[in-house]
Amino acid sequence: MRQPRSTEVRAKISAALKGRKCPIETRAKIAAALSGQKRAPLSVETRAKISVALKGQKRIPPSTAIRARISAALKGRKKPPRSAEYRANMSAAHRGHAASSETRAKLSAANRGRKFPLRGIEQCRKMSAANKGRKHPPPTAETRAKMSTAQKGRILTAEHRAKISAGKKGRKLPLRSMEYRAKMSAVWIPERRAKQAIRTAELRTHLARPNKTELRLRDMLNTYFPGIFRMNVKDGIIIAGKVPDFVSIVSGYIIEMFGRYWHPPEDEPKRIEVFARLGYETLVIWEDELDDEPMVVERMREFLL
Repeated sequence: MRQPRSTEVRAKISAALKGRKCPIETRAKIAAALSGQKRAPLSVETRAKISVALKGQKRIPPSTAIRARISAALKGRKKPPRSAEYRANMSAAHRGHAASSETRAKLSAANRGRKFPLRGIEQCRKMSAANKGRKHPPPTAETRAKMSTAQKGRILTAEHRAKISAGKKGRKLPLRSMEYRAKMSAVWIPERRAKQAIRTAELRTHLARPNKTELRLRDMLNTYFPGIFRMNVKDGIIIAGKVPDFVSIVSGYIIEMFGRYWHPPEDEPKRIEVFARLGYETLVIWEDELDDEPMVVERMREFLL
């Protein structure tokens, strides 16, 4: 077994080779000699030794001149497509290797302020063609939980939102083909649609604030029918994927406050039918009816009888 070279010997070799350039002819010979050769994979023991030897060493970043040379040398060169075996090996090697908090912080600091060039249409088409037919496995429950925890409480700053808005300004999304719409419709099975409707309703009720017409109706209910209805706008209950405006406390009655701008006339029977399936009786009051308070009170009295 060859003894490792001392620091002094390595320094002498480095000093002797400094400034020496390998001629193009020699480089061509080396490339021809190594062409087609497959290097044996390093053993676990060898990798461990290399890791120990490099631990604590700080790599000197290449200068601007060296980076320019590397860029010029690689210009126009096309990387051969990686084989399925290579990709499988890389996947197996990286599996379970999670970057530490320190590493993530270093990467974040290194990329801060760095501007990445926008992808052109041609590049997007190439990426789309390369990924066509590739099926990515759905994320596991553990991965989804981690992603949810990472995003929890994260609020975009006004500057970030302005940048996103400026980046999307003027962009026109391509029209979706009938084939694409058919596929999406097949994917969105009724159960999934129902879950999505509930999630949307939960978000809406969490962020909602009562408007002026809803507050006027609330005052009427508190005056003429105290203790029967509660306002259900903010953090209220969700019924059939909907958030009704007022729900009775002791019985199955719902009152909806509809505005002419947001609701066409055909929404009234549809909403009544949706809640009737779950055993609720529904009264819809339109905003322009609030000007006739006695009529509205009479309608609500008849509804409760």
